[in-house]
Amino acid sequence: TARILVVLPQLLFRTKKLWWSSCYDSVKQFAPPLYNADSKRVKWIDAAKSLGIVLVFWGHILYGGSNIGGYINQLIYSFHMPMYFILSGIVAKDENLPFGQYVCNKFKRVLLPALCFYLMTLPIYFLQVFNNRKTLDFESCVYDIFYIKGHCAYNDPIWFFICLFEVLCFGKLIHLTKLTKRSQMWVCVCSFTIAILLSVLNLRYSALFGLNCAILALGFYTFGICLRRYQDMNPNYCEKKLSAYIIILIVLWLLVGLILNPKVSMYGFMYGNRLIPLFILSGIMGSIVFFRLAYKLRDLKILNFFAKYTTIIICSHYLFVSSFNFLSTRFGLKGTIFFDILSLLYVIVVLWVLYRPLCVAIDKYLPFLNGKR
Repeated sequence: TARILVVLPQLLFRTKKLWWSSCYDSVKQFAPPLYNADSKRVKWIDAAKSLGIVLVFWGHILYGGSNIGGYINQLIYSFHMPMYFILSGIVAKDENLPFGQYVCNKFKRVLLPALCFYLMTLPIYFLQVFNNRKTLDFESCVYDIFYIKGHCAYNDPIWFFICLFEVLCFGKLIHLTKLTKRSQMWVCVCSFTIAILLSVLNLRYSALFGLNCAILALGFYTFGICLRRYQDMNPNYCEKKLSAYIIILIVLWLLVGLILNPKVSMYGFMYGNRLIPLFILSGIMGSIVFFRLAYKLRDLKILNFFAKYTTIIICSHYLFVSSFNFLSTRFGLKGTIFFDILSLLYVIVVLWVLYRPLCVAIDKYLPFLNGKR
């Protein structure tokens, strides 16, 4: 009896440790290798960022599309922003800086460029307010400007950089990248749990600068850190054909993203039928599938190019979205399949023809708008 009392706790501890290891192994088997031997930049991450830009741009236009465009838009919104937060976690570094210096550094690199673009587009917002409402609704303007009701003033994509800055600061505050693997997983689970509770309590509009959205984003960010830490580093791993697990993952993602959970919007605090667990599942599954696609397309040079200017494109593309919507309304194209096809071609042309020289010029003469010092 005494021997059983001694051995049993040790056996339970080993079983629990093996269970945690199996959980990490099931996550890392889907992740592409992080590093490329022939480049300092991570090619598949660059490809994922660039393809994500196309989805963000196209998704904002597809609101006026046909029924087919609506399904495509729903699928895009089921994972594209969680994917960016997961990518931010994957590339997170251990920066041995004091908290104040770290915050200042991230403010210059993440938040300052977004705020500059935000200020540049505020006159358009006030112009719309005066044209549509005749009188200035001060309370609504305050909610929009300070991202309280799930919208930013005109330039909605700015919300991502506000939340990312908050996530990075909170991650540094708890030394997230230095925690043990088990503690990181618990941070991920707790973040998702708190976000679910806030949704159940209907606290959608209570947080200044979208802090309640940042809590959910912290879960995806921490998941990205875990994915980086426990993935397979074998360069030949992802050269294999898609496994049965990935096929099953695609089917489950389509089931959750298109059928079980209706239209979602992370920045607007809308998660379908308040079922954030379904949004979390579709966000993670869709991101992993998308990462595999990005790895297959990692050698396309144009994708590596646009990844360097993610901040510029995300913060300014809303101007082109508004222009396309105005023209499509003028010519009666909205709600047609032709609108869906033409909008995708429009996104590709704008990125290829306009953004290529524009990004290079901004990076050269106004580097702070691209997050550079």
